[in-house]
Parts: sequence; structure tokens; C-alpha cells
Amino acid sequence: MMSKSRIYNHSLIEVLEASVKALKKCGFEVTKRSTHIIKASSGISFRSWGETIKITLSSTSEGVKVNITSEPQAQLFDLGKSEENVGKIFSELSKVLGE
Repeated sequence: MMSKSRIYNHSLIEVLEASVKALKKCGFEVTKRSTHIIKASSGISFRSWGETIKITLSSTSEGVKVNITSEPQAQLFDLGKSEENVGKIFSELSKVLGE
């Protein structure tokens, strides 16, 4: 399991919409969405049995804190896939937000 956070200086709605776009661009299927939580999953690949992604958004005095967690669905070790997922999603989110 891998979890990292970053803060973006945008509105909660902007970050929410950008997060959904970023997940889709990274090949994840959004399975649940609310104002502060987005859940997504990936299918089986040669490196894993799939991953579960959870993005939690919270407003802070500096902006919107985005916490992304990636964990394998049916295996104990993910061979670095969760860390790769988190980095890929943050990279795409920054692009969508124009940062």
C-alpha cells in the first residue's frame, strides 16, 4: 500500500473534477464519487491482480489537500505498482490543473 498527499491552490470542485479526469486518463475506472472521496479500480495486468485507488480531498488554509492511496486488490506485494500509480495520478492531476 502507498499513500501520499499534496496541496493544490484551487477550489474543491476544481480539484474534484480534475481528479476524476486524471484517474480516467490513467486508465482507472471510477467506482464511487462524493464531494470529498473518489474511489477507483484497475483491472488485472501482468504485474498485478488489480489495484484499488482512494482519493480523499479536504480543504485547508493553503488550498485543497489531496491524499491518494493505492493498494493491491488480491495480493500481498505489489512490486512497486502502488507507488507508480500514486505518482502517475499526481502527475496527471497536476497537468489537468495546469500546474
